[in-house]
Amino acid sequence: MVTKMQSLDAVCSEILAAVAAADSVDVLEAIRIDALGKKGRVSMMMRDLGGMDAEARKTAGLALNKVKDAISLAIGEDRKSTRLNSSH
Repeated sequence: MVTKMQSLDAVCSEILAAVAAADSVDVLEAIRIDALGKKGRVSMMMRDLGGMDAEARKTAGLALNKVKDAISLAIGEDRKSTRLNSSH
C-alpha cells in the first residue's frame, strides 16, 4: 500500500505542477481530462479501490478524494487567474 500512496503523491505533484505551468484555459481543460476524466489517471486509481480489502479501500479512498479535491481546486483557481490575465 505504501507504494500506491507514494505513487499517488507523485501523480498529484506532477498534475499540480502541470496546472501551475498551464498558460491557457484549453491547457487546463486537457489536464483536467487527463487527471479526472472518465479514463483519467486519478479515475483509474479510483477503480482499483474495488479490489482492496475494506480497511485499505477506506484509507486509499480518502487519499484519492483529497488528491481529486486538490487538483480540482488548483484547476479552478488557475482558470480564474488565466481568464483574468487574458482579459487585460
